[in-house]
Amino acid sequence: MVYLGVKSSGAAKKRPNGRRYRKVRASFLARNPLCEVCFERGMTVAAEEVHHTRPVKDHPDLFWVVEHWQALCGSCHAEITADSQRAQFWGMDMQGNLV
Repeated sequence: MVYLGVKSSGAAKKRPNGRRYRKVRASFLARNPLCEVCFERGMTVAAEEVHHTRPVKDHPDLFWVVEHWQALCGSCHAEITADSQRAQFWGMDMQGNLV
């Protein structure tokens, strides 16, 4: 697995929006400047958000693993987050299957 920066300390996990995360996030977005979802749809939209594809609350150990990061625009991030929360509420996976 590729970690961006160094492995996090306990304090960094408690404050993921700290200075270190902002720096690493900016570096990731500089290397991944386009929204991945929009790009797949044939659109060129700037990425503004780093989405953790595995929920941080369920997988805090994967917080710094960039294979689980996705560069997204604000709209796509909001849509994916809402879909994930909705599915979790109803006890479904992201494909709509009961879990």
